[in-house]
Amino acid sequence: MHFTALTQNHLLNELSYTKHVHTPGEVYFPGCTAWWNVQCGLKEMMKIFATEVSKPSSFFADWTADGSTNFREIREVVIETCATDDRYRNDCPFPVHDVVVPIFQSYCDAYFHWYIEIFPRIAPFLDTLMADSATRVTVHIGCDIQPWHIQFFELVGMDSSKVEFVGSEPIFAKEVVLPTPGYSHSPYLNYWNILYLRQRVEQRMGAAGSLSNRRRKILIVVRNKGRRGDTSFFYDSFFQRLYRGLNGTHDIDLFASSNNTLMSCLECQVRAFQSADVIIGSHGAGLSHLVFAKKGAILIERLETSFDSGIYSELSYMVGLKYFPIGKYAHVDAYVDIIQFAEDEMPLKRE
Repeated sequence: MHFTALTQNHLLNELSYTKHVHTPGEVYFPGCTAWWNVQCGLKEMMKIFATEVSKPSSFFADWTADGSTNFREIREVVIETCATDDRYRNDCPFPVHDVVVPIFQSYCDAYFHWYIEIFPRIAPFLDTLMADSATRVTVHIGCDIQPWHIQFFELVGMDSSKVEFVGSEPIFAKEVVLPTPGYSHSPYLNYWNILYLRQRVEQRMGAAGSLSNRRRKILIVVRNKGRRGDTSFFYDSFFQRLYRGLNGTHDIDLFASSNNTLMSCLECQVRAFQSADVIIGSHGAGLSHLVFAKKGAILIERLETSFDSGIYSELSYMVGLKYFPIGKYAHVDAYVDIIQFAEDEMPLKRE
């Protein structure tokens, strides 16, 4: 079979057999080898690789001309060519990196999935990666890199001079540090990694602190930019009625998606959640910052559909919040009642 005619499924099937092939000096992990670790599990990456090896080049000339070549042969030739310590060789078809931490998985460009499922995978390695003696590593993101991807690593205190970030392009890794998967759509399944990241951020930025005994702060997450806007509900009249309903005892701050200054600063967003005594928002990725909310704070989550999952109730439990779901069209008086009940009838011990 001609290589360029291989189907995606065939590529993945061939990939599964690489665990049976031994190459001297290669690092192995269950199911795949050091080099294949930067490829496996990401179908889009396989498409890119198939396109790359089908291009006319001196390195791939025999493979694209000879239909008998299979992935195991390709793998061995690539390893032999790219794993050399000779820095002056330039015949490896991919950029060569010494130590790679691949954290890509589905939806790495989606904020909630990155925040709760993907980035926490790095937690068990932070002490080693941040040690003074740590060598430079490459983090393989797996999708187009956004500024907030980098800001997450800065948030936990990683030295950017010791980290190189790679997007979706195929690379060759001489050594791979392979994190366990980030489980889908449930903070509980990533429990300890998430809480460890919370601890690291609090060590660097300072803990969120205790609830205010004086004027309290309400943070309202307003999605006034993008496909899931809720400004038809959270608008000036709502804010004014909420303020009056609480007898002016709370300050109200807006966490608006249209605030470009705020949205470009991850640390500023985290501090906003850390300082809030009450958080109000519709079901959506903006509530992911609950990871860093102060213990005992109140969350009122506005549920828009019957399909909205319980992910933010899980996060609330994990970090010690008082969680209340509320209907899409609930009147502002219901918000007032919940806040007063939670503050007066469900007091937590002040720290």
